[in-house]
Amino acid sequence: MKSPARPSDNEALDLLTVNIFPLVSQILMTSDDQVQNEGVQSLLKVSQEFIPKEDAIFLVFNVVQLLIKKAAQIENSKIAVLMIMEQFATNDFFMEKECMLFLDTHFSNFLDGALFKIKKHIIPCMLALSKHTSYEVFKGKIIS
Repeated sequence: MKSPARPSDNEALDLLTVNIFPLVSQILMTSDDQVQNEGVQSLLKVSQEFIPKEDAIFLVFNVVQLLIKKAAQIENSKIAVLMIMEQFATNDFFMEKECMLFLDTHFSNFLDGALFKIKKHIIPCMLALSKHTSYEVFKGKIIS
């Protein structure tokens, strides 16, 4: 029996965009820390091995934005966002542009009334983001 042919890069990207990334987003919103961590590691592995870097950045940052929209209703969405931002900044997918966008528009929402289960993810995330921002800008965002 012949194995199915490997999909082309465009077909694989369509498959990931339409089927896989939305499913991973749902899993990240509704799962506990361990499953979320495995989901983030899966996103990172797929991004590193199967998707051109620019496409991976775009797709994963869209997942981040979707999770941020759900964060007011689903607390685990905040944890997933912090995990993704940490891993993708640490592995140099998210650079200054993505890190600053997150710090400028969403970071303060993660601090307001944060429960311990969220706070424990803030410091590792901030350390990862700090390598892609200037010290003065980072200090200003964190202290203010």
